[in-house]
Amino acid sequence: MKSWHLRYWIPCHARHLLGWMRFAPKKSTLQAAISKIKDSPWERIHRALLNHAKEQGLEKGDQLRIDSTVTETHIHEPTDSSLLWDSVRILIRLLEQAEEMGINVEWRNHRRVVKKRARAIIYRRGQDRKKALYRDLVHYTEKTVQYIKHAKIVGQAHHPDMVRA
Repeated sequence: MKSWHLRYWIPCHARHLLGWMRFAPKKSTLQAAISKIKDSPWERIHRALLNHAKEQGLEKGDQLRIDSTVTETHIHEPTDSSLLWDSVRILIRLLEQAEEMGINVEWRNHRRVVKKRARAIIYRRGQDRKKALYRDLVHYTEKTVQYIKHAKIVGQAHHPDMVRA
């Protein structure tokens, strides 16, 4: 196939199928449709394209090239307080999972107080005013880490087959 044919075949046929652009789906609609295609059809499509490219001498197929789409989104820069808050949130989730596994350890859920301190740090003005909040935040984070360490010891004692990490 000539390069012109490869480059313009799909757009020309797409315009024909879409009725010469009377209807053009939105990007989100196309993305939603593409997302519904499972792995095995994509695998067959890629294998068919690769086999055709090998037959035409266009591609050897010994290297993998990946293309990706970047989507602009608003993200916040991680701060010390937000990282500590995320850590406590995840550690509490792990403690809850340990309880479900039958590892009974005495612990307190400091999720609310840590979230309040982290948010207060964001909105508080002045380093002196933030120090007490940071001290409190670190205190509750350390307590949660101690709960996890204790749960690990108890878990390994009751479940020797647990992975030691």
